Amino acid sequence: MSDDDRLLAFRAALQRLDPMRPLVGPERDLYVERPEGLSTRLGRHLQIDPTGAHLVVGPIGCGKTTEMVAAGRIVTKTAGCTASYVDISSRQDLEAADELSVLVVAAESAASVLHAAYPTDPKVKDTRDALLRMAHGYFARYGEGDEPFEDSHEMVWRAGVVRGPASSLPQNLADCARLLVNLRKDVARLQGGQLVLLLDGLDRIHDPGRFDGIAEPVVRILRHAQIGVVIVGPWRMSTGIDRVGAAIFDEIYEVAPVQARSLASDFNLQSLAAARLQVTFLMTILARRDPDNLLAARARAAIVETCGGVLRDMLQLAKTAVQEAWARGCDVAGPEEVAIAADRMGRSLAIGLTTDEIQLLARVADTGEFVPTSDTQRALIPTTRILEYRLPSGLPTYRVHPTLLPLLAALKGGQ
Repeated sequence: MSDDDRLLAFRAALQRLDPMRPLVGPERDLYVERPEGLSTRLGRHLQIDPTGAHLVVGPIGCGKTTEMVAAGRIVTKTAGCTASYVDISSRQDLEAADELSVLVVAAESAASVLHAAYPTDPKVKDTRDALLRMAHGYFARYGEGDEPFEDSHEMVWRAGVVRGPASSLPQNLADCARLLVNLRKDVARLQGGQLVLLLDGLDRIHDPGRFDGIAEPVVRILRHAQIGVVIVGPWRMSTGIDRVGAAIFDEIYEVAPVQARSLASDFNLQSLAAARLQVTFLMTILARRDPDNLLAARARAAIVETCGGVLRDMLQLAKTAVQEAWARGCDVAGPEEVAIAADRMGRSLAIGLTTDEIQLLARVADTGEFVPTSDTQRALIPTTRILEYRLPSGLPTYRVHPTLLPLLAALKGGQ
């Protein structure tokens, strides 16, 4: 392999190993179905009731987006429906988000895709243009629609919903609801099926009250418009008192870290067989992402062992190891490069830990038991410092993220 070809191979590997790229478009061929078949279950629920509302939750990086997008492909392929994916957080500042801005961003994205497929259809164009105006703003005659000022020719700018708080917006939810109904009818007329919206990014709203305040009217309006929806939401919506807010959804799907090895507290043939399936799953992902074998076999095994079953961390470790291999002039990444990547990840996870949290992590590492008594302690799970697994019995068990384990002794000594 020439130097130029080698450089291109490393660059391509970094793109395929990027954990932040959702598997949409050409990247969908990189998808590997989870052994528990979560995307299949969600897809089948949407098949039988494409107007339902579903919530997907789980710690950061465990594959929520991937499973939601895969379920959308199942629905689109087998049920005559149209699934439209949009990352709300990439289009709308979540600090200023409300139910109207979320609905408009989702509807405008779906309408733009439909308009691209049917550019000459006037009804689709009218709906798309109205949503664009609502989303991004437009110039209007001053006093337009207001009887005392209808003769004025002065033009003013009317802000779109993605630019400010709801209190300053001239549009209202009724306008958006009407456009959503039009969009659903356009999809049915042109494609002969239902519309399902796949809304990503709302898991970054950590305040459950804010999430509820957005999700409840979004789901209610979409139900009225007979449009299905899948929302990626905060992990805490699946636990404790915060689960009450999740009652607006038909189903809640929890995406957990992959249990890639048998746990000593429940060692039996069933758990061992399940662990082997999960290891095969993770190895298959790495093989599909690394067709040029820039990760040595021992490096892949080390990555699977070190990531704790968190898919985003697995890809990040692989990506960093490949980068390190290039920087060191190596043809492939081996265990040494993985160790460097793991140390960097562990140190990143350690940033901001308090003395009490370090002591708690040490206890969890020793016992595998974790009973959070505060929001601060509970936050160790969605940030993946503590990983929650489910035993075959259904009971939870806990492990400290493997990249943190080597650092715990130093952290305790530094307190």
